[in-house]
Amino acid sequence: MNMLLYFVAKALIRLVQALPLAWVARIGRACGILAFILDRRHRSVAIHNLTMCFEKEKSPAEFEVWAQFIE
Repeated sequence: MNMLLYFVAKALIRLVQALPLAWVARIGRACGILAFILDRRHRSVAIHNLTMCFEKEKSPAEFEVWAQFIE
């Protein structure tokens, strides 16, 4: 099983290395946006932590913006 995973990962890395850098950047950004949309639980934890630390200095709307850049 480990060998199969190794060869799949190696093939994926070689595919990414063969692509132009601009494509890789766009694919990475799209994957990041998808992860941001799907991972609601961690985003809400980040907002909660920011609120606990900075509730007197910042507004809740600013925490939402910060949480987008953290993930």
